[in-house]
Amino acid sequence: MSSQISGTYSTSWQGQFTGYFISANLGSSDANIHSIQGSVSISNTAANTFYEVLLAFGGDSNCDNGVQTSVAWNEVWYTNIVKGNTQASPSMTVPINFVAAYPIPIQGCATAELNFGDWQGGVTTVSSSLTITYDTNPRLSTPVTVNGGTTGEFCFNMSSGCNAYTPLEGQTFILTTTSYVAGYTAVQLFGSISAGVITPSSNNAWTALNGFYLDPSCGYASGITGPLSSFTVPSSWVLLYQTTLQGGAGFTFENEPVSITLNVPSTGTAPCYHWVSSVQGTAQLDVESQVHVLMIGTIKVRNT
Repeated sequence: MSSQISGTYSTSWQGQFTGYFISANLGSSDANIHSIQGSVSISNTAANTFYEVLLAFGGDSNCDNGVQTSVAWNEVWYTNIVKGNTQASPSMTVPINFVAAYPIPIQGCATAELNFGDWQGGVTTVSSSLTITYDTNPRLSTPVTVNGGTTGEFCFNMSSGCNAYTPLEGQTFILTTTSYVAGYTAVQLFGSISAGVITPSSNNAWTALNGFYLDPSCGYASGITGPLSSFTVPSSWVLLYQTTLQGGAGFTFENEPVSITLNVPSTGTAPCYHWVSSVQGTAQLDVESQVHVLMIGTIKVRNT
């Protein structure tokens, strides 16, 4: 079965971010999501301004539509971040092509949030043209878990902003979630990661190295560690995915979709999951991860 998630919204609220919601009633209190495919677009009419749109999908008991300040999410199981600036491009259209390695169970309507805005003014417009595919079969006897613990944002060479920041060069942050499920297997890493310069005055090239790891015996508290002037990945950590984003001098941004099939058991009694982000260069840089892990149990049969 399939359903459409489509709509367009504009705002001229300078420096503010707006949540625009579009819901699809799947005709059942329980459903299993197979894919999200289509595109999301964003544009801004101001010169030399930073803009972004965060696409989030989840189960929503109230089937919310329109501009909302709060939503009764049952769960959020997919996010995708896209950032850019009008100096490089006044508009962007980003393809969305997520196919779940295993059906993701949700409750309530399938609801998309387009959370978007800018820093300098102008009119920002977002639109979505998405199709979700799903089934309404009984839920899995062993739950499927989507771990969103590596969704966060770091600012480098800056004195404020983001979930954590540092005014120093060549630093590393680590974001840790301890909600990884012992005895489950990671079957997919998905979402997106972005990095780039958020002020038009920067004239420095930059490099952002990002790694995602499973740590069998977590020695870090849940949350953010850093900034660290040096860091070596312990040999016991299992690398799930690594990517390097780079930009030249100027107002540059890079966005990378992530969809990696895995087969990594969560060994250990108290495993955790890390996102490690390290930056080189003097540019004022924003790095954001919206990367999730899909985990399943060892028994993969449906209730009858």
